[in-house]
Amino acid sequence: MGAALASLIIFGVGAAAGAALVYRFLGALPPVLTALRCVLAGWAVYAAVRYWPAPGWLVLVKVTALGLLYLAVLFVLRELTRKDILEAIRRVRT
Repeated sequence: MGAALASLIIFGVGAAAGAALVYRFLGALPPVLTALRCVLAGWAVYAAVRYWPAPGWLVLVKVTALGLLYLAVLFVLRELTRKDILEAIRRVRT
């Protein structure tokens, strides 16, 4: 759990630094609602991590499920659309 929280904080710092660089060089920032939705999805995954122990090889199942949870929350919050998902699948296949 401590490693998950540390990763969440570090990725948040990295995202903020990236946004600051984009703003500095391009004068643009992502929409505030996009950032809030991503934070909410991250907290949903963090909450799931806290209550799901996964010893041994089950870690692979857990990580896969948590990644899908993140995408599902973004989909429910309408940050990801069906069109986005189909486009990602199309790009992976080619």
